[in-house]
Amino acid sequence: MKDELNIGKYSDNIKRIFITGNAGSGKTTLAKLISNRLKKPFYSLDSIVWQCGWVITPLEERNRLISKLTEKDSWVIEGVSTAVLEKATTVIFLDMPRALCFKRLILRNYKYLFKPSRIMFKAFFSN
Repeated sequence: MKDELNIGKYSDNIKRIFITGNAGSGKTTLAKLISNRLKKPFYSLDSIVWQCGWVITPLEERNRLISKLTEKDSWVIEGVSTAVLEKATTVIFLDMPRALCFKRLILRNYKYLFKPSRIMFKAFFSN
C-alpha cells in the first residue's frame, strides 16, 4: 500500500472512521495510515475482544469498553462491531478477494506455526 492518502479539503469533516472487513483484508494497515495522516487516535477492536493469552473478553465488559471508545469525538477504529458502525461518521468496508485475505493470514501467522505457545502447553500438559 502506498504511504500516501489524499483526503484534501474533506479531512476536517471526517471525525469518526470505522474500517471493517474480513480478517486479512488490510483493516489495521489502512486504519493506521489514516490515523497518522489525519492525526486521529487509532484503536483496534482486537485489543478489546481479546485479553492476554487469547482469552475472550466477556460480552458485558466488551460492550462497556467499545461504548467508552465510541463516545470520543474523533477516532479511527478497525474491526467488526455493530456498535462502532452505528457511531461512525465514515465507514470503509474492505472487500478483498478471499484468496488474498487467506494468503495474508498465512504470511502473518506462519512464524507461529511450529512454535508451541504457553496456551497449548498448558492445554496438553496441565493435568
